Amino acid sequence: MYTIFENLCSNSNIKPAQLAKEIGISQSIFSYWKSGKRHPSIKTMELIANYFNVSVDYLRGNTEHPQINPQNNTPIAIKDAIIVSNRNFMELVYKIYSLTDKDKQLITDYINLPNTDKKTIDDLINLLSSKNQVKIEDDS
Repeated sequence: MYTIFENLCSNSNIKPAQLAKEIGISQSIFSYWKSGKRHPSIKTMELIANYFNVSVDYLRGNTEHPQINPQNNTPIAIKDAIIVSNRNFMELVYKIYSLTDKDKQLITDYINLPNTDKKTIDDLINLLSSKNQVKIEDDS
């Protein structure tokens, strides 16, 4: 099973550590899996399979056909968009999980503000972001 995972990583030009970060799991899962000490949970297998757009059965070595549904006529561009969307979602989940208590409180406070105050804060953030981008460009 781990060999299939390694091949998927290699073919997708992604390292297991990067994948772990993108889908929000501990990278130690892979070392346990590789050594045969443990196998990933069903949920983790589903996350990995979804990331690579293959079936869990393929990932587990139960079939030679990687497709979730070989008869699927979904255009490749849509499949790619879904994969990117899933990656972006998992990156967002990881970032949310990594927030400090202070960051979480700031977000909660923002959510509870009236829309006019939210607009003021949005404008301020945009102004500060554009200033930082100009400063970074000047430094290079």
